[in-house]
Amino acid sequence: IVYITDIPLSSIQHVTNSPMYCSIVWYWNLKMTDEIRPDTPDNVVPPDKVVPQLVKGSSTPRLNVSRQVYNEDEFDRGFTATRKSRTSIFKLQFAISLSCLWKGIKAHVPVLHWLPRYGIRSNLRGDLIGGCTVGVMHIPQDMAYAMLAGLPPVYGLYSGFVTPLIYFLFGTSRHISLGGIAVVSMMYGTTVNSLVPDPSQVSGESNNITTQTSYTTEYISCVMTLSFLAGLIQIGLGVLQLGFIGEYFSDPLVKGFTTAVAVYVAVSQIKSVLGITIQMRGNTFGLPLTIIDIAKKVPEANITSVIISVIAMPTILTVKLLNIRFKKHIPIPIPIELIALIVGTMVSHFFNFNERYGVPIVGYIPTGLPIPQLPSSKFLSSVGEAFPIAVVAFAIGLSMSKTFSKKQKYSVDANQELLALGLCGTIGSLLSCYTPSASPSRSVVQEDVGGRTQVVSIISSSIILIMLLAAGPLFYSLPTSILASIVIVALRGLLLQCRVLPRLWRISLYDFSIYIVTCLATLLLSPTIGLLIGLSFSLFTVIVRIQRPSCSLLGRLPHTDLYRDILYYDMANQINGVKIFRMNMSLCFINVEHFIVSLYKFTGFNPALLLKQQLTQVKITNTVETPSSGWSMNRLFRRRPPTPTIAIDSSSCYSNSSFVDTENEVSTSPNRNVDNNSAKAPPVIRVIILDCESFNFVDSVGVSTLEQLFLECRSVGVRLYLAKCRHKIRSMLKSTGFFDTCPKDQVFLSVHDAVLQAVSEDPELTAELSDIGTNPTNMSTVISTQL
Repeated sequence: IVYITDIPLSSIQHVTNSPMYCSIVWYWNLKMTDEIRPDTPDNVVPPDKVVPQLVKGSSTPRLNVSRQVYNEDEFDRGFTATRKSRTSIFKLQFAISLSCLWKGIKAHVPVLHWLPRYGIRSNLRGDLIGGCTVGVMHIPQDMAYAMLAGLPPVYGLYSGFVTPLIYFLFGTSRHISLGGIAVVSMMYGTTVNSLVPDPSQVSGESNNITTQTSYTTEYISCVMTLSFLAGLIQIGLGVLQLGFIGEYFSDPLVKGFTTAVAVYVAVSQIKSVLGITIQMRGNTFGLPLTIIDIAKKVPEANITSVIISVIAMPTILTVKLLNIRFKKHIPIPIPIELIALIVGTMVSHFFNFNERYGVPIVGYIPTGLPIPQLPSSKFLSSVGEAFPIAVVAFAIGLSMSKTFSKKQKYSVDANQELLALGLCGTIGSLLSCYTPSASPSRSVVQEDVGGRTQVVSIISSSIILIMLLAAGPLFYSLPTSILASIVIVALRGLLLQCRVLPRLWRISLYDFSIYIVTCLATLLLSPTIGLLIGLSFSLFTVIVRIQRPSCSLLGRLPHTDLYRDILYYDMANQINGVKIFRMNMSLCFINVEHFIVSLYKFTGFNPALLLKQQLTQVKITNTVETPSSGWSMNRLFRRRPPTPTIAIDSSSCYSNSSFVDTENEVSTSPNRNVDNNSAKAPPVIRVIILDCESFNFVDSVGVSTLEQLFLECRSVGVRLYLAKCRHKIRSMLKSTGFFDTCPKDQVFLSVHDAVLQAVSEDPELTAELSDIGTNPTNMSTVISTQL
């Protein structure tokens, strides 16, 4: 262990004849003049004993360190390990003061923290442009997504106006645009349809105005109640500090789910494109059945609606692609959705599409703000239906928040995001709003045009307010096919997520499988069931990877103290008589069986079989060399048998090795003569070293397994060493009494320390490490490595 003093740059610079060229060459020759002893506290080489020297002409720095071999017990005695005290998260503090109260309020109302520091010169211009742009995008998208959820278009405007204002107060992300999104709207459409069946689909009373009005009222009440419940769930999760649940929704899971829901959304909009009336099925196998129903009604399609959609969709898509293509040259993207709404409404009004051609239109859009209403007690028991909506809305919102926070270098609090979204849902549901989330398209545009803070939400809500107070009735003649076209084009990004599949296939078969399973389950069953299956399968793949982790046999790279997998490094050489095994996972109850089987397979070492063969060999020797006397037989077995050596063919390190009872493989005589000219005498296993660097934790079953393995190795005369155990693991082993079975001096600081100890205890192995100057007498080694 070496402390290196700072070296002035001027002392290691070598300037050549060229004034523009400066070459720095390093050579550190670290020499220790004093002997380091583990039993003394002053075993750290002081800086003045280390002599860095610059050697001209050296292209790479080299480090020569001389230290003794350490096991963990010696290291802890020489370098006192003390654990710094940490404040427990469970410690209760009862001291209350005004300053503490104010800090608590600021922590849960982030606007009080950042708004007083708002930079008008640096932020206001970008926020004004971003607010106007996002507000214009809100109007057509909110109306379209509300119809997707089965609500009148004005309810989408209510959500776009109220929920961003609430998030402005409580949210921590600066760049997301809150409001209705396609995924959540689709989940509401399928869920509420199963709770409130359409009477026209049940009894055929489609022409009864009273029945339809009652159905619409009950449908809206169900949506608002589910939104209220989803908000309460999010608030509860935030209070319990469970924001980490968003981490369980992996990127392949979210992509697979949203891709499938995008297909749901596209299919649901086909009815508006064709101008037909059909109920979207929300039960199991609802999507295939809905496609069949649409196919049956294709002959009833409204030709004018189809023509409007055929013109609108390519136009909107083309302009959006141009906005992306010329983003650097167009400071503000062309609001093609709003233009399509205005043009479509004007053409429909002047040519009277509804009366002349039967084109479905939006109809009357009321003006004014919504009247607060309490949730319906009839649907308060639908917590199971609200939970998936709450989790999906949070997962998508948190994903977008983290994306922008990483890009713009600021932090996002997941628990505070839960509280913010929950308050948006609960308070918003009282004002005729449904569960909001972060819109990917609007959020990206908001950041691109220069929006820097949530002041953008104030400006965009102001634009929607103008729409609600004055401009709503102007869109009476808007064809629903225009809104359907806007939604379908907006799904392009979600549908194109399938392009990630080849990359997932190359990176991880598990991630590829998660995407496929989640997507297919959502398409064939339902969004709620598909999400549950996808999450369960994702956790199952984690369990499989924990249960069967990769294992490896390590070899030493020549002239270094580095040990690497011999399967990947051809120059990594195994040391005769020493097997170094590593499992790349923590040792726990779920993988102890795999650990033992892999250890036997990779090292070719099976103590149970070997012990059985030893007993057989002893019996054969006794039969040949002792008289047929019970007294002699008992006396023989009372004697302690000599320590056996185990011969294993090195070629069997990656196969199941069987121990054959031959004198070339198992010998109970330490003085057995071996022919030095024999062609390929198999090496013997004397030491097994477990590289524990990847053990983050070891449970009680893992400790028992290590104890049993140590006893089995000791019974057949093989030494078992542990290397690179973390301090937490060693503390746990000490508290469980593991060191009563395994001595502390068999737990080493590094794999190289363990190897040197093994070599020093067995002179026959000394030559294996002759290239680094091992001295078995004083347990000291000099390691010369290139950094």
